[in-house]
Amino acid sequence: MTADDGKVPLTEAVRELVGQAALALDAEAFDTFLGLCTEDFQYRIRVMSPELGQEMIWLEQSRVELGKLFAALPEHLTRPGRLTRQVSVASIHEETAGLLATSVFSVFHTDFAGRTQVLAVGRYVDRWALDKGALRLRERDVHLDTRDLGIGSHVPL
Repeated sequence: MTADDGKVPLTEAVRELVGQAALALDAEAFDTFLGLCTEDFQYRIRVMSPELGQEMIWLEQSRVELGKLFAALPEHLTRPGRLTRQVSVASIHEETAGLLATSVFSVFHTDFAGRTQVLAVGRYVDRWALDKGALRLRERDVHLDTRDLGIGSHVPL
């Protein structure tokens, strides 16, 4: 599969878009992030609970719901400072409806004093599709290894 009239392989376009999505979230450019998504986009945060012996879903939002969450962030108690995502695309596979990309990520929090800590680690499982001639994110499942994010963690990872 290729994009741009056969000039750029879709796998390379996905790698670029995964990076753009991370940079948009880092910059809190939420409209830019949502612009990378299809109208029927779905976002989930999943965590395996060894105590329960099953997976928990911490957050499940449509594109519209996520937009409302982003709009409401100024009203929420948030962690002061800045988040930085480091993402490495591990695999990209073609599917009937598009591409499946699995990435490993770390999210770092830097406070106003310049102290940086690891906030979360996990995997993104993304489904990308051609939508109106452009490659767009249709689904993102965030599989967290970290189970303690503390307070003020309303911004999607």
